[in-house]
Amino acid sequence: MNPPTARRTVLRTAAGLSLLPLFASRQALAAGEAATIAPPSGDMIYRRTVVRPLPGAIVLTATRDFRVRFSAREGGFLVDGEQVAARVQAPASLSTIARMEEQRVERGLFPLALDRAGRIVDGEAAAPDVTLGQALDEARRQLPDQGAEIGQLLDALSAGSAGIMAYLPLDLFAPVEEHQEQRQAIELPWGQTGEVVVRFAATRSAETGLMRLATRDVVTKLEGEERRSAERWELFAA
Repeated sequence: MNPPTARRTVLRTAAGLSLLPLFASRQALAAGEAATIAPPSGDMIYRRTVVRPLPGAIVLTATRDFRVRFSAREGGFLVDGEQVAARVQAPASLSTIARMEEQRVERGLFPLALDRAGRIVDGEAAAPDVTLGQALDEARRQLPDQGAEIGQLLDALSAGSAGIMAYLPLDLFAPVEEHQEQRQAIELPWGQTGEVVVRFAATRSAETGLMRLATRDVVTKLEGEERRSAERWELFAA
């Protein structure tokens, strides 16, 4: 695999690499003690928007709304809810897929168990507690040999991407810090190097301590080119 071909391959598959579920934990941020959250008694809307680049400079944007409610449990809170709306923006060439995605009801996200500080402690959407560096190590282990065909490399980097976007930062509902950035160099099998940058930003309600708005941007860089993916979460009264 020559360098130009390898570079194009990595950029086409950067979304699969950069959005590995292992990137979601932000382990260091949740280590300290945080104030107890005070969720409201009424229903809220949890909105999640995902922006994902696809091959051919195509961008797919999917937004899902869930009606959620918080209830007290031993040691913290339980968040339960169900999807109430879905919107997908995609090029006309993907209109059929977009309609199918809008009709799909996402299940399995809730319920989520939170501790008193709002950290996710149990639930299918909780991310493995692994650092960014460990995530990249795992991605490298899954790469085929240097002489592999482009399709094999694409499959290796994209493996597991189907369910990646279901993973949440463990402190999403009550972010420990407003801004955080992780950078990690990538050493590719054919000798080139790149970088993955993960940026997280959030605001919290002064009254409840809950997240109001949070974003996670993932940028994969290689020789002056880059691929971006993004997530946005909102939590507000229904």
